[in-house]
Amino acid sequence: AASFLELVINVTLSLLFVQFLGIAGIAFATCIAYIFEKIDIGDEVRRRLNIRLVEYLSLRNYLLYSLITIVIFIFAELNF
Repeated sequence: AASFLELVINVTLSLLFVQFLGIAGIAFATCIAYIFEKIDIGDEVRRRLNIRLVEYLSLRNYLLYSLITIVIFIFAELNF
């Protein structure tokens, strides 16, 4: 179910964002869909197995590396 939802979100947002941002819009849409899928899977693991996200993922490191990736992508898009 999570993968299907990710696919629907990705295609929908890609079609929307490509009109405004070009190929970068597809990349943004893919990132957003990926985040939604990970949230859905984390919620499913919590509900079915009673394992919280922080028990198997260092949120601080994950968010830090994600932020670095986003900043690099934005700078690359702005041609710095």
